[in-house]
Amino acid sequence: MKFQRGVISFFALLLLLGSSRGVFADMKSALDAVEKKDFKQAASLFTELAESGDVEAQYNLAMLLRQGQGVDQDYKGAAQWFRKAADQGLADAQFHLGNMYEFGLGVDQNFQYAAVWYEKAAKQGQPAAQTNLGVLYASGQGVKQDIIQAYVWLNLAAAQGVQAAFENREIVSKEMSEEMKTNVRKISREYYRKYLAPFQTQKIGHARRPPPPEAETKQPANHEQQDQHQH
Repeated sequence: MKFQRGVISFFALLLLLGSSRGVFADMKSALDAVEKKDFKQAASLFTELAESGDVEAQYNLAMLLRQGQGVDQDYKGAAQWFRKAADQGLADAQFHLGNMYEFGLGVDQNFQYAAVWYEKAAKQGQPAAQTNLGVLYASGQGVKQDIIQAYVWLNLAAAQGVQAAFENREIVSKEMSEEMKTNVRKISREYYRKYLAPFQTQKIGHARRPPPPEAETKQPANHEQQDQHQH
């Protein structure tokens, strides 16, 4: 089975309403620089904010490093900044970190870690992560193959208009028995209530809140130790 991956646009320009006036002004200057395609200036401003712990700046700096805009392309540096933003609960950063683990960009390729970060983002309603998590479940990469889980996650992404999810869902559905299709309806309703409905008022690319403790995904054994070694 050949599946398509989910993607998100490379500049989800972010503002945090709770930022202090000074941080807000600096972030606006950085975003203005992006709009003017002055990526070198944007990178300088994002770096200063990112080092102070600003999650949106960490994310946008990681995007610049990944793309090589305004700075030399640096996948390892991008992964490090995505990780910092992901640890603060930013769903788009979690998606990109998962993507870098899936394809071995700046980190050792690891489908299990990719699944971990995709799931964290997917449980915050991130459609590209839902798509790619569904693909991992369908192909059994990083997780035990589970056609029902694959369908459910792809269905959530399809509900948000992701074309790749529509197409992948059709492929998966052909592998399902009638009993599976009956079971998947109940699970789909449950997942919709937990992992999509609470986030429908938030625009894609904006900061999402971390999932409640009971919805968090356990990380693989020795995840932190291996991550620290790689980064």
